[in-house]
Amino acid sequence: MKITDIITYYNRNNREPISKYDVTAALQTMNKLGTGCSILRNEYVCTVPFSLSDDSQELMNVAEEVGYVSARVMQEKRRWEVDRFEAKIRVLVQEGLVWVDRQAGSDGPRYYFPSQINFN
Repeated sequence: MKITDIITYYNRNNREPISKYDVTAALQTMNKLGTGCSILRNEYVCTVPFSLSDDSQELMNVAEEVGYVSARVMQEKRRWEVDRFEAKIRVLVQEGLVWVDRQAGSDGPRYYFPSQINFN
């Protein structure tokens, strides 16, 4: 989830507002307890103990740009082979970091990062 979304949601429902510093400090304190929470790309809160590879981060970057990723999108945007895409996206799906839409269209499934969805 985006840190800005957390701040917006919290501030809308509480009298005492918080800042990005407050969220970052809270996560650092929680990490001392071994929670596995972390901040990715200085923008997203990750609540699963999972480290993103460079390829996974590239998938997130393209999803942020396009709104989703698919084998076709990654071929067009980054010249990835289908096998590379499928291997990387499979790990993200298994970890629950990506949602799959198999009914998106004729060019195959689309994959969405829930952390990039704006719930406001």
